[in-house]
Amino acid sequence: MASKKKKVQYDVVIETMNTSGAGYEGSIFLTVFGKDGSSGELTLSKVKWFREDFTQGGSETISVEGADVGDLYAIRLRVQNDQWKPGMVKVTKQNVAGYFPCYQWVTTDITVREAKGKGESDSNSI
Repeated sequence: MASKKKKVQYDVVIETMNTSGAGYEGSIFLTVFGKDGSSGELTLSKVKWFREDFTQGGSETISVEGADVGDLYAIRLRVQNDQWKPGMVKVTKQNVAGYFPCYQWVTTDITVREAKGKGESDSNSI
């Protein structure tokens, strides 16, 4: 019988770039990748009446629960029916943070590897 992965809380801080049109209204879908696999797709949503969920130039903190992936190494962000321009995304699990520099338009999805040093990024597919 297959065992289920332990669930953990992921605290996600998402910065949206301060670029015209960079904000996004709706849910963003996050998949966390680590040495033990994938979290599955997690829904990031902030319910705010009459304004964007992810505001241009703003920062949002959202907590979600998902499968424990072990040591973090990449994330995938997905949007529907629009575009969005995230900056840095910080994912914290059990007091250990991973930093994922996006800094580009997302029209469907993007996979970003963890920054290992200042300014280092790799947004190639997994």
